[in-house]
Amino acid sequence: ESLDTYSVVRDSVMTATDKVLYGFTDKGNYIRYGIDGMVEKKWKDKGVTLLKLIPSADPEETLVSIMAIDENRIGDDDILCMFTDKGMIKFTSFKEYKINKNYSPAISMKNEDEHVIAVDILSPYSTVTMVTQKGMCINMSIDDVPVQGRRSGGVKGIQLADDDKAVFAGFMIRENEESKILLMKELAVNDVLEE
Repeated sequence: ESLDTYSVVRDSVMTATDKVLYGFTDKGNYIRYGIDGMVEKKWKDKGVTLLKLIPSADPEETLVSIMAIDENRIGDDDILCMFTDKGMIKFTSFKEYKINKNYSPAISMKNEDEHVIAVDILSPYSTVTMVTQKGMCINMSIDDVPVQGRRSGGVKGIQLADDDKAVFAGFMIRENEESKILLMKELAVNDVLEE
């Protein structure tokens, strides 16, 4: 089946057949799938659904992030970072996710209405930035977030009002004291971010 005019590519990765695909979902789970097991398709063809790859996955969950990883190169300093819409941040050694399961919890979330909004690999010499729907923003040192185990829920990254939620989380590389412009949906921040 071919892509239609309403199809949108949300994420892509460069990879090779010796790597492993890691996908992280909004419900806090992750998939681990060997790229050599993927069926090759043409660029106009529709991709494979999460349920086709992992039949035991929740039909309601969606992928938030995809990474192609050379598992032989995962080191002790490789830290996986997860962020939720409830303002939680979790840093965990990537080695803890290299287990012989193809679908497993990646983060423990307290509420069913909590969702993972971003997953990334820790960037050294950077700071963590979180922005909320109501325009609140925090920029903090990566040293303020402890490294925890795979099944933990993380630590509070930003205090939220009852009617607010985190909509962006990621890293800012510190080149100088002025911030870069962050554009996301209808929110733009172009100011000096204070720690």
